[in-house]
Amino acid sequence: IGGTIVVVCTYVMEMILPQQRMALRAFFNWGSARLIITVVCYFFPDWRSASIALALIASPMIIIIIFVFPESPTWLHNKGRLTEMKESEKKMARVAG
Repeated sequence: IGGTIVVVCTYVMEMILPQQRMALRAFFNWGSARLIITVVCYFFPDWRSASIALALIASPMIIIIIFVFPESPTWLHNKGRLTEMKESEKKMARVAG
């Protein structure tokens, strides 16, 4: 769950404008993730049910990353897929405004 939160935050940071990144850093950090985990563990004191609940909370982000967000231009550049990189950058520019 913690890895998912870090990956999603890093991926979204790559997609938004530098002026918008401060708001993302202010809200999505380890403190907010810890608060969410604490609240879930309060309602689900058993480790197994808490793990399932946290996985269900994180699953929409995984689905959004797979089906909505474009592939990372940095990764595409490193793989030599330059035409796909340009298309990904165009989609990111639309998302970022």
